[in-house]
Amino acid sequence: MKTKIYFLLLLMFSFTVAMSQNKTVTGTVTSDSGEPLPGATINLKGTKTNTTTNSAGHYSILVPATGKSVLVYSYVGSEDKEVNVGSRTNIDIS
Repeated sequence: MKTKIYFLLLLMFSFTVAMSQNKTVTGTVTSDSGEPLPGATINLKGTKTNTTTNSAGHYSILVPATGKSVLVYSYVGSEDKEVNVGSRTNIDIS
């Protein structure tokens, strides 16, 4: 019985550690005039991890909690913009 309890505790601890290795970054992408940009692409540089903005220009993306993560924002007809995430969890871009 004790073995099962220890195993369960170890499993729960492992899950917690695994989940703490990533964080969610959210934000809004808008035009220079402040209008939301639906369909803008946000890519975690150097990976295949990406997302797009919804109709209100909002996005959410999972990035490593440690290290130097860079998000690349792109939209048709605009130059790409790279932003260092650092410790931020909310990044709004225009």
